Order: sequence, then structure tokens, then C-alpha cells
Amino acid sequence: MTFDVLYDFDHGSTVTNTSVQMCAYIGIDPGKEGYTAIIQPDGTVQTLAIPTVGTEYDLQEIVRMVRGWSTLCCCHATLEQQQPAYRPGGTPLNMANSMVKASFHLGAGYMLWKMALAMVGIPCDTVLPRVWKKRMGI
Repeated sequence: MTFDVLYDFDHGSTVTNTSVQMCAYIGIDPGKEGYTAIIQPDGTVQTLAIPTVGTEYDLQEIVRMVRGWSTLCCCHATLEQQQPAYRPGGTPLNMANSMVKASFHLGAGYMLWKMALAMVGIPCDTVLPRVWKKRMGI
């Protein structure tokens, strides 16, 4: 089975490709309050919250999810690229420390998902939030 149109987030254009096999597409917002969305080849969509236990990522559940995805005949993931927070001039020290912590956790979650996908052989690209949100009209 093939499809006719793909969206190339990196170059902001639609491309025609009739040689690509129908795949399941996975979108991942890697934050602890993020979600995953899977679009199956038949068009069904499944969304799941990022697994956590308390305030930490549930690593065993993430591994179980990704292993399950790897059993699909063909799949490709797009991971939301995380950007570090920055400290504007005059920010109180406790707020700056909070931004550093937030940046660390965002980066850790981002790399956790990249590694999990790589370990099971699921190809992955990244997209900035402003790019996918603009494309989706959000």
C-alpha cells in the first residue's frame, strides 16, 4: 500500500512520493505532561499521556510502549525538539534556578525518547513546536 502526499517539516513543503510504504506515524511531546499520538495506516488515532510515576518518567512503561510500536510493520516517529530555557536580565536567582532545572528535565526527556526509539530501530526526526503548531493551525 502506498500514499501520495507527505509533509516535509524540515523544508516546509508537501512532496509527492508514491514509492513509500504505508506506515504508522508517531508524534511525541516528550515533556512529563506531554502526550504521544499514533496514526495507524488505516487512519485510526491513539493518544497516550507520557508515562510517569509521581514526578519521574516511568522508564519501564516507556520501554514497553516503544517495543510495542516496533512490532508495527512500518513506523516513523517525530519528536518535538526541546529548547533550553534562558535567563533574561534581572531574573531573580530562584527563578533562574527553576529555569535551569526545567531545561535539564526537558533535555533529559528529549534524549530519553531519542534513545528509546533508536534502541528498537524506529526512525525519528525532530520538529520545533512552532513549526508543527503552525502547520496544524494551533
